[in-house]
Amino acid sequence: MGGGSEWRYTDDATAVAADATAAGTRYKLFAVISHVAPPRGGAAEAEGAPQGHLVLHVRDSTAAGGGDDAESSSQADAAGDGGWLIFNDMLSQRTFLDDVRGFGPAWKNPCILLYRDESEGRLPAKLCEQPPPALAMPPAVFSIPSFAQNSPGGRKPAIPPEKLPGEGAVVALDAEFVCLEMEEVRLRSDGSRVVTKPARQGLARVSVVDAEGQVIIDDYIIQTEPVLDHLTRFSGVVAEDLNPFLSQRPSLVPLRAAYLKLRCLVDRGCVLVGHGLAKDLRVINLVVPPSQVLDTAEMWSLPGRRKASLRFLSHYLLSERIQESTHDSVEDSRMALALCQKYEKLKAQGSDALARALDDLYQYGYSVEWKVRDMGPAADVRVSAPGSADT
Repeated sequence: MGGGSEWRYTDDATAVAADATAAGTRYKLFAVISHVAPPRGGAAEAEGAPQGHLVLHVRDSTAAGGGDDAESSSQADAAGDGGWLIFNDMLSQRTFLDDVRGFGPAWKNPCILLYRDESEGRLPAKLCEQPPPALAMPPAVFSIPSFAQNSPGGRKPAIPPEKLPGEGAVVALDAEFVCLEMEEVRLRSDGSRVVTKPARQGLARVSVVDAEGQVIIDDYIIQTEPVLDHLTRFSGVVAEDLNPFLSQRPSLVPLRAAYLKLRCLVDRGCVLVGHGLAKDLRVINLVVPPSQVLDTAEMWSLPGRRKASLRFLSHYLLSERIQESTHDSVEDSRMALALCQKYEKLKAQGSDALARALDDLYQYGYSVEWKVRDMGPAADVRVSAPGSADT
C-alpha cells in the first residue's frame, strides 16, 4: 500500500492514507493469515509434533454485512459481524471481526494481512481469468511420524513414493468413528420426535488397502476434544488406542495427517471403493470426484430397494463371516474390495449374469430377513420360492 505513504488504521479494519500523496485512498482488510501455536502438554509436545499451524480469515463479500461498499461493511464491523469466514484445518465456518483481530503472543500471531482498495469494489476480473494451478499433495505426507510413544513395533516405515498407487488404481477405504456429541431431540404434543441437534461424530480410525489387499493406511486419530462414547462395539476402538502415551498402535496421528494421506491418494487419481462410502467421506470432510468413487452398497442393490449390509453381502457372496464381535476397518476394506471385484467379474459375463445374481441376493435376503444365518458356500445358496420384492 503506497511505498512512501503514512497510514492510520480505524476500528473497522480500514487503512486510510494520512498524507497528500495517497489522499482519499481507503483500504479494507480483506484477509489475514495467522500462526496458531500448539497447546502446551500432551500430544503437542511429543517428538515430531507439528509446531502449530496456519489459520486463514477471509472477508465474505457475498454475505449480508460483508459487502464491498464502505458504509455497509463498516456498520457491520462496528456491530461485531463483518461477514468473515475462518478456515482452520478442515473447519470452515462464519466468524466475526474480533476473532480475526484477536491476537495474543502466546498462541496467535499475524503472518500476512491483505488489504484491498475500497474504490475497486470487488476483486479485479483479471485475477479470476486463469484458474489456479492444480497442486497435488506430495507423497511425503506418508512420512508423517506416529505420536504413539509405546508402540511395540516402533515407528512404521514410510511407503516409498514409487509404490503408492497411481491414476486409475483401485483402493478400498473404511473408517471407524467415535461419538463427540449426542443427538438432541424434542417431543411434540402428538408424541413424534423432532431432532433439534444431530449427533456429531469424529474420525477415530481410517484404513486403506490396495488392489492386492495390502495395507496402505491404517491410522488411529488423536482426538482434540472430549469423546463422549468410543462406540467400541461398532468401531473396535478403545480409549487407550487414541492416547499418545498409552496407545500401542503402530500409527497414531492427528486428523490433519490422516486427511493429507487420503487427499494424496485422491490427487493421484486413485479410485476409492467402500461400503456406504458417502457417509464416511462426509464425516471425514473429504471431497472426491464421483468418477473416483465405487460404493458396493450401491453396486449390490436394485433401484428403490433396501441396501444390504457389508456383513450380509460378505457372508452371502463371499462366504466370509466378519464383524462377529466388533468392527475392523482393515477387514472391512478388504471385504469391500472383494465385493467390488466379484461385481466386476459378473458384469463382464453380461447383464443377465449380474441381474440373476441380484435377484438371488434379494430373494435370499427377504427369506432370512436380511440376517446372517449359517449357510454353505455362496455359490450353492439358492432360494426355491421367490420372496416378495416389496415387503
